[in-house]
Amino acid sequence: MTVDELSDIIYGVKTTDIDPTTVISAIIKAKKDEGFRNFFLTLLWQELGDYIKEPSNSYIVTKEDIEFFERLVRKIGVK
Repeated sequence: MTVDELSDIIYGVKTTDIDPTTVISAIIKAKKDEGFRNFFLTLLWQELGDYIKEPSNSYIVTKEDIEFFERLVRKIGVK
């Protein structure tokens, strides 16, 4: 039995693989639909509250961030 199957039995929630587009769609729906938003946020808080409360001190630096920083450094003439 997989972890997902066990979770389905214990929690009664069917787990599925979802893509980022589906997640973004749920967020957009939550922004537009108050009833869904209340349900969505309540569920997030119940299931992920400990993660939400933890402050994040990390940031993934992208290529665009580095390019922006390099442009700023060239602009102000830092050596």
